[in-house]
Amino acid sequence: AEAGLQISREMVVNGDLDATLYRFLRARKYNVQLSFAMLEKSLAWRAHVGADTILEQPMDAHFSNLMRQCRPSSYTGFDKEYHPIFLERLGKLDGKRLEHEGVTDDVILAYHLREMEFMGQVVLPEASAAAGHTQDRTVTVMDATGLSLSSLTGFAQRVFRVITAMDSDNYPECCHAIYIANAGATFSAIWKLLSAFVDKGTRDKVHVLGGVKASQAALLDAFGPELMPTFLGGQLDYEAVRQQWLDKMDAAIAQRQQQPRGKQPPLVLHAANGQPVQSQQQQQQLTQRSSSSGGLPPKLHLSHTHGTASSTSAAGERASSGDDGGWATPLSTASKCAALTPAPWRPAPVCM
Repeated sequence: AEAGLQISREMVVNGDLDATLYRFLRARKYNVQLSFAMLEKSLAWRAHVGADTILEQPMDAHFSNLMRQCRPSSYTGFDKEYHPIFLERLGKLDGKRLEHEGVTDDVILAYHLREMEFMGQVVLPEASAAAGHTQDRTVTVMDATGLSLSSLTGFAQRVFRVITAMDSDNYPECCHAIYIANAGATFSAIWKLLSAFVDKGTRDKVHVLGGVKASQAALLDAFGPELMPTFLGGQLDYEAVRQQWLDKMDAAIAQRQQQPRGKQPPLVLHAANGQPVQSQQQQQQLTQRSSSSGGLPPKLHLSHTHGTASSTSAAGERASSGDDGGWATPLSTASKCAALTPAPWRPAPVCM
């Protein structure tokens, strides 16, 4: 039997394959072919950069500390729906120092990759456990206090583009909402330049809250004072909480290094008829063999009808909401997953 498309377990938040497939479907407006191509490309990227086991790889202490000093961002907790809340202090980003210290795009991407895998392999599973169902989206609060046009150097723009591309291509639909606090005329000017690099789905989730008073009132109403730092009108000791999250990330990496799990056995994607879904390369090989033998290869038909069946109640709720554009909303309605023994795997070089 042909091996089907093998899905990395590490990219499947909370072990919920339905939710993962649904995110890729939403990112491509429920077009099954485009979603499948996006998923294949992301799997190839993960193999190339070693994303599955990146938390087992040591970080360069100098560059890691420098990234944390020049970009003082952090989680602050979980909202009422157990979305992790991530705070970006845009005005505190010191891109000029990063550039002066010789931090390259590859170094930034390597650190950001660890942040994203920490989110997917540690933070979101923790949120899911607390929620009692898969929670695979985060809320981002961006504080624009101190942001100036001089911050928008060529280096900063380039870094923004490469990080945005990494996230949208490989971690699609992980954003629940983005709140921009203390946004004045400067932010509006900068956003006009940068929004072109952000996909429309993410842009639609951006909420610009206005000035100081309006921002504080909106954030406190949405999250409460215990989840907002004092500089945004809340009661949270930001630096203390930030250090706790950094320690948590370091502890997760240290544990993986001491007790490496290695790459976990993948999942295989099946179609409604129970046959493994073939990758494009596998389909081409099958076509060539069938043609040489005079036979026709079997065709894969993913269901294009509306359906509500799913292996999880959460996926069922997702399937019944929103416009599906004529495609079956959950690709998982036509899918089953089964554990496969992985083929021999070689870790890809790590940039950092």
